[in-house]
Amino acid sequence: MSNKNIIEAKNLIFTYSDEPDALSGKITAAVNDISIDIERGSFTAIIGHNGSGKSTLAKLLSGVFIPGEGSVQVYRKGCDTPLDCSNEDHNFDIRKTVGMVFQNPDNQLVATIVEDDVAFAPENLGIEPSEIRKRVDAALETVGLTAFAGHDTHKLSGGQKQRVAIAGILAMNPECIIFDESTAMLDPQGRRDIMDTILSLREKGVTVVLITHYMNEAAMADKVVVVHEGKVAFSGTPKEVFGNKKMLSDCSLEPPQCAILLEKLSDLLGCGNPCAINTQEAVSVIEKALKEHGIMPEKGDNNA
Repeated sequence: MSNKNIIEAKNLIFTYSDEPDALSGKITAAVNDISIDIERGSFTAIIGHNGSGKSTLAKLLSGVFIPGEGSVQVYRKGCDTPLDCSNEDHNFDIRKTVGMVFQNPDNQLVATIVEDDVAFAPENLGIEPSEIRKRVDAALETVGLTAFAGHDTHKLSGGQKQRVAIAGILAMNPECIIFDESTAMLDPQGRRDIMDTILSLREKGVTVVLITHYMNEAAMADKVVVVHEGKVAFSGTPKEVFGNKKMLSDCSLEPPQCAILLEKLSDLLGCGNPCAINTQEAVSVIEKALKEHGIMPEKGDNNA
């Protein structure tokens, strides 16, 4: 095993019930023989339609669920011996290494004051009060809520509550944070704020795993893993994943909105069928095509 990866999951199988399905007569596994490695310092997005098994996989990777078969091992920085998620003696160290932010921010708040909520987890770890103060201040600064330290948590917006939840995880100094559809219940501004926070964490070296059904969010990742019917259907860079139209269709998924728009414009623009995974790429392709058709002047053309 290599410390290049922070999480290594092998042949995971997890079922919610031992009772056979009423229609098929078979026991259906939510996660069915999945193997996945999470590289240290990376940003991995896991996507899939509802019921595909992606959220179950997230809980297995974080140690919240224990697989019926297979293994999940977590590697702390500087330690060659992995933590086994199936070993109860390792639970404490796993919680300090891998944090998890869930979908509903209201379900994660435990205190009525923002800074008290952020301090809750490190207090339970037995950390010295002076160190807790430093961690709370640093975490609130990271998520942009320093000015809200003394505010009532229940009066915050959904996006602000989610950032408080992230700050509470950050105060534990985790090496990896798993976001389980953490933007799903937020408005567009709230989603943008959380994604800005995630990208900031990625820049600081925190390993990020994002479970999402927003393809525009997945397009920001280093690697995208597609889960379908409890299995990994495909994995690769965002361009590799979103350029594979047949696979996306088979898995009931669509590419990012900018890619859909560009595809609809491609015949009109005569630009072939390029894959754009973000707005900037789509704009560049459209501008190039317009210039080739003489519709948009080149920069510095004073005859326009």
